[in-house]
Amino acid sequence: MHQHSPHTAPYSSSCDAMSKYPERCTAVGLRLNEDSTLELFTPYGLEDILNFQVRPTPHFLENEDRMELYQTRLSKKNCQEKWKNLIFKTS
Repeated sequence: MHQHSPHTAPYSSSCDAMSKYPERCTAVGLRLNEDSTLELFTPYGLEDILNFQVRPTPHFLENEDRMELYQTRLSKKNCQEKWKNLIFKTS
């Protein structure tokens, strides 16, 4: 997946990859451990999800090419039209 994100080195782990997702609110992972416990990974917390906010991750904010990809992604998904209560932020 790092090949889809401009100027990005290969990921070292699943958690590393999720921390570089385009949107903070989509950077969420849940894993079932061997002892049947659940492990939640949220590198940016749950605040954006709980507040219906969509904003880029620091990984995308730090690079102009990635931000262009981010904007194109949001436009193609037509999120604002589908989910009227979402709040879109650029930082």
